[in-house]
Amino acid sequence: MQEFEYEAFDRNGGRISGRIVAETRDAALRQLREQGNLPIDAVARGRPGLAGALGRKLGAQRPTTAEITLFTQEVGLLLSSGQPLSRALALIEGDGDAPRIQALAGRLRAAIAGGKSLSEALALEGSVMPPFYIGMVKAGEATGQLAVVLQRVAQAREREERLRQRITSAMVYPSLLVLMAVASIVVMIVVVVPQFESLLGEQKARLPAASLSVLAASHWLTDNWRSLAVGAVGLIGLVAMLGRRPGGRRAIERVLFAVPLLGNLMRLSLTAGFCRSLGVLLASGLGLPAALALTREVMANARAREAIGQIGVALREGRDFAEPMRQSGIFPPLVTSMLRIGAESGALAESALRLAEMYEAKLDIGVTRLVSVLEPAIVLGLSIVIGFIVLTVMSAVVGIYDLTGS
Repeated sequence: MQEFEYEAFDRNGGRISGRIVAETRDAALRQLREQGNLPIDAVARGRPGLAGALGRKLGAQRPTTAEITLFTQEVGLLLSSGQPLSRALALIEGDGDAPRIQALAGRLRAAIAGGKSLSEALALEGSVMPPFYIGMVKAGEATGQLAVVLQRVAQAREREERLRQRITSAMVYPSLLVLMAVASIVVMIVVVVPQFESLLGEQKARLPAASLSVLAASHWLTDNWRSLAVGAVGLIGLVAMLGRRPGGRRAIERVLFAVPLLGNLMRLSLTAGFCRSLGVLLASGLGLPAALALTREVMANARAREAIGQIGVALREGRDFAEPMRQSGIFPPLVTSMLRIGAESGALAESALRLAEMYEAKLDIGVTRLVSVLEPAIVLGLSIVIGFIVLTVMSAVVGIYDLTGS
């Protein structure tokens, strides 16, 4: 007999952990399921974590996010066409176009041939397969709608990836503009201004205040660029370290939420992700407590996870689940009202999915507006700063020339 440390979701959707004694890991997982829990993992005490061990073992065979989405689409399509699961995995394994997907299909097929279900086989992949994904598959197996569930998972992942790519693509040009603006200003101050300064000679004391300020900025930046570089690296490291701590992460999120335009986009993104995940899970047959628990796992925002946890507590206590949503201040009032109406009418999944589509469209429009504001603002700011530097230096040179010429 061995002692295993486990993590699981209980029948109310709460995340639990502890220790269990069993002969094998499979027996430990089976005991947890018999107790009415949804196992996430069970690791023998004193042994390296399952995800780390698998990560070292799989190495380059670890599939990417896009490949997992493609794999999900293929399995769902084959199952919906009438193929049994083992045959579907064998067909995918025989496809020579994607080696990592082939390897994944082969490992899953071998685990299923050994008596495991698909959700149990996916759990053996470690962190490659998030709890949300495994929970969806387990719900599909329980309801006999695995093909439908896999197609829903694939569609949800596709939407998420398209939205992420849309946001990333939209922010590339403004980011490049910011980098070009900073580089241009630094070059002007560090390289161009000193060359003009050498022409001024002893007449610098007779320059106007604006020209003297530009020269002082050039001297300061030239003398302190090493300290500035070290400070910038240190600041990035500090922010990264704070981001790994719950309190620091909440503080960073509060600052970002307070930034105009950006804060609104973050709120839209959180709302769309929450509604999409909750709607897909509910439509796949999971109960609200378990759906909330899995949705909480995929939320990147600490405040959102805390709010969803409070919603789960309200459900377990028999209170209105929409009240914690309203008190969190994260989700818009429309979302709270629509979900409450959906729950009362028995159409909570449909309401959540409709809200997800609406807020994804709002997020897309918001990103477009942000880019349309940022681009001219950056160009205008760059033009003003560089124009100020050029005018002050040139006016100083012209002024000194006039004085010496007279």
